[in-house]
Amino acid sequence: MVELFQRLRISVVLRSVCWQMLGSAATLCTAFWISWDHGLEAQGEFGLAKSWFDATAAIAALGLPHGLLHLMYRCGISPNQLLPWMRGILVVAATLCWPAAGATAALGQQTAALVLASLPFALAHLLARSWLLRALGEEVFGIVTAMPAFVLLAAVLIVTQHYPWLLLATTAIAGTTSLSMVAYTARREQTTSNVTMRSNQLTVPHHKAEGGKFVEALPHSLRRQLWTSSLQIWMQAALGSALPAGLLSVVAQSGQAQRALGEASLGLHVYQVFAVLAGYVAPLLFHRIAGHRTRSPLDATALSSRNRRVLWIVGGSLLLVMLGGIALQPDALWPAIGLMTLAGIVAVAARLHSTVLLARSQYRELSLQAAARLLLASLVTLLTLQFVPALIAISAALLLTEGLTWWHSAHRAAMTKAT
Repeated sequence: MVELFQRLRISVVLRSVCWQMLGSAATLCTAFWISWDHGLEAQGEFGLAKSWFDATAAIAALGLPHGLLHLMYRCGISPNQLLPWMRGILVVAATLCWPAAGATAALGQQTAALVLASLPFALAHLLARSWLLRALGEEVFGIVTAMPAFVLLAAVLIVTQHYPWLLLATTAIAGTTSLSMVAYTARREQTTSNVTMRSNQLTVPHHKAEGGKFVEALPHSLRRQLWTSSLQIWMQAALGSALPAGLLSVVAQSGQAQRALGEASLGLHVYQVFAVLAGYVAPLLFHRIAGHRTRSPLDATALSSRNRRVLWIVGGSLLLVMLGGIALQPDALWPAIGLMTLAGIVAVAARLHSTVLLARSQYRELSLQAAARLLLASLVTLLTLQFVPALIAISAALLLTEGLTWWHSAHRAAMTKAT
């Protein structure tokens, strides 16, 4: 696949996006396979478990993957200089999470125990992604990002049940593989720059690394800046990842049949193909514009009022078609899936504008947006569940929420000047 992309002369950024799109497609194929082979009830169980695995990982990460990007891009810190800190964080995560997982399992909460056991691996994968983006570029970032989706699809095709265990195994494989890539890259770079590092070791603080080589230590002031930047982005990352889990939990507690939960989970997977893709592209967009002190061409593209008007017209037309389909065929899945697809497209536009705000350090605004999205979508879903099926309720809630988020983000980004 890599050779095919290179022969087609696709740019590095587009190759990265292609890999991430393949990862999103693999996630969707996993959902469709479970629904087709095991039924919508099994899909509901799988979707609810996966949503909580993803949400808990984002909450436990504390925004640190973005903090690494901030130090590497804004502060000029070399990737190798962050390795001792990364090792320390992962040791702390394992020390806290694995004993807690054992205690939770002893209390009979198996799924919660598996979620806790997966957190050090999930954190390793998220930190390694950010590190590899700076060290090896966009294409490797795309491959590493898509890897868990491919592993999960292969696991689901082989094993027919025990979904929490499959999710734990997938996370462990992704975290271990990405960390191995980081270790290999660091050793290779340390070998090539060994002479330079030894010449500076008398004046620069350092840590002893494997094989007798040295890497610079992370100064205390930069550690403080790392945590400050990470916690500023943590709220929006945690709330954004909690959105699917929250919506599925609302459906699960609403008293509807297990099949309704499966339909809602399947629809959310369609939505997340777009939302996750936007999340994948966001670091690449940040990679391109974070260093600009003036308005970049990407800002102008994202803020084009003409493009927004065209999208509103096309989106409004598609919305009328989907609503007509729901009215004519209330029991069919395709109109609600189409509505969810439209919500996903709007989510991509909203995330692109949000990334411009992120690159301009508008952290408070983004945290408020994430909290509003979670609250509004949950409330609208809870209210509409009294009148329509779960899939339609969630689709309508997400379309309304993402539309308002897009409008507000575009307005704020247009008012925000580069600093």
